[in-house]
Amino acid sequence: MNQLKKVLLGLAVLVALGATSAMAQISCTANSVPTLVRSQGITELTGSIVLNCTSSGPSTAVTLTVTIQPSAAVITNSPAAVPTLSVSNANATGGFVPFAGGVLVGVVSGNTVSFTLPACAACVSGNTISLVVGVNPGCAPCAAATVGIRVNVFASGIVFPSQIADLITSSPAGVLAVTNNFLNVAIPLNGITATVNTPTPGIAQCGTATLKGTPTTVVTTAAVSGVTTATNLGAVLNATDPVNGNIKTPTAVQSVTVTEGFASAFLIVGAPAAGNGEGFDSTSGTRILLTVGTLPSNVVIVAANYVTAGTMQVGLVAGADTNGAGGGSPVFGAGAALLGATVVTGTTVTYEVTANSTAAVETINIPLAVYTIGTPSPAGTSTISVQLAPISTIGTPLVTPIPRFGAAPVSGNFFVIVPCLTNVFIPWAANTAGYDTGFALANTTTDIFGTSSQSGTCVYNFFGTNAPSGGTFTTPSFGGGAVDTRLLSVIAPGFFGYIIVQCNFQLGHGFEFIVNGFGGGTPTVGEGGEALIIPQPATSGTGGGSRKAGASIFGFVSPTGAGEVLGH
Repeated sequence: MNQLKKVLLGLAVLVALGATSAMAQISCTANSVPTLVRSQGITELTGSIVLNCTSSGPSTAVTLTVTIQPSAAVITNSPAAVPTLSVSNANATGGFVPFAGGVLVGVVSGNTVSFTLPACAACVSGNTISLVVGVNPGCAPCAAATVGIRVNVFASGIVFPSQIADLITSSPAGVLAVTNNFLNVAIPLNGITATVNTPTPGIAQCGTATLKGTPTTVVTTAAVSGVTTATNLGAVLNATDPVNGNIKTPTAVQSVTVTEGFASAFLIVGAPAAGNGEGFDSTSGTRILLTVGTLPSNVVIVAANYVTAGTMQVGLVAGADTNGAGGGSPVFGAGAALLGATVVTGTTVTYEVTANSTAAVETINIPLAVYTIGTPSPAGTSTISVQLAPISTIGTPLVTPIPRFGAAPVSGNFFVIVPCLTNVFIPWAANTAGYDTGFALANTTTDIFGTSSQSGTCVYNFFGTNAPSGGTFTTPSFGGGAVDTRLLSVIAPGFFGYIIVQCNFQLGHGFEFIVNGFGGGTPTVGEGGEALIIPQPATSGTGGGSRKAGASIFGFVSPTGAGEVLGH
């Protein structure tokens, strides 16, 4: 019995050895050069993996699996960007026999056999992508490279100095061995920095409109080859509109300074042959999305069709959605087609990079013109945000557009609508000890100079003793050419102190008159004078633009030139 067991054991060993020798033995060394990718990117193209291999034995199907690390970096390949595998054969002769089911077909050209993964959907699962390698009898594969793997860097949360890596494994076990199978393939860096330049002096809410009507397009015949600065855009827009005959003088021109996070952060559409393309499967170049937070009524934004700075050029994308996706091809190139500007529909402006250099980090100033076509409302500060686009939350494979980015805006103040206000200061008012005070507030927006008449109310704000309930009194609305008169004994009986009256129209003026003798006495004292006007502070509190910060002390005016310049 023992002898029989030894025979059977020997046969089992021989069978096992035979099975092992029948399997192809492949030894590979993996290498990769990491690419710089944008931390905001959802479809960032990683560096290629190069496998240098040797093999022997009969034909054997081997599945290579590339797993992105960390697992949150989901692979997001478009249908046109399926990963490919190229294998060099030292002694390849004739065509390569496809695998069963036609999963891969090898194409021989000279000493190269190329394998293309035909269906990305069948190969992507979670954060892994599988590649199949076949070995012909007698062939010696010596090199293979995977390309076209895109990762969701934004979802991974990985930031420099951490890197995104690939883990290479194979099946069945024991057929293929990979040395250096854990490779860094991408270095995430911030893709964009932006600065919103300090807003120009506030736009008066009741200022004269400089753009008549509601235009749909602004064009120009000015001899410029492209907008480069806010001043340049102003010069373009100052040209006469040959369609409407209006002079397009902007109410204000603001600009946003945009800088690449690294030299290759801004790319054009197309294959990266020169290192400056988003990829052969890209649907657009890198886009820059500008979003105005609040756009008051009767305010129009006008954007240059084309902006240039050195070797970088960006073109306005007509018809892009609020995420910066879609739309037509941007304006690019040189010549008359670049002239002019376009009235923006909505609150977003999308530019696409149409030319750039990857040799250095580049900066571009994107100017936007602000027009008032009537009385803007509401008053206040409008912000603007800047980010890479198109914006998306989709990290699923086989989805366009490419590229696409997670929302990571940089914001700043864009422009300020200064409200239609007059602040009337009455330093002393009394309705005590037999005194009473009378007030007259004039709305002088009707005059001989053609000023647009405004209407509004005036709110008395009381600071002192015996203020009325709520501390205020509001007049009915009255228009230009009218004067509203009030008695302190009626609107705030027993009050003693000072009053700030705020009227929601410009060009208001006030007069006060104090007399005694009320309550049965004989008037013996009367005094009157014009009320003072307080300029509207840019900010509240104690900041640099506040009334307090600008006040004079013993005749000294602050070095900034600010001051509470009271007038009549």
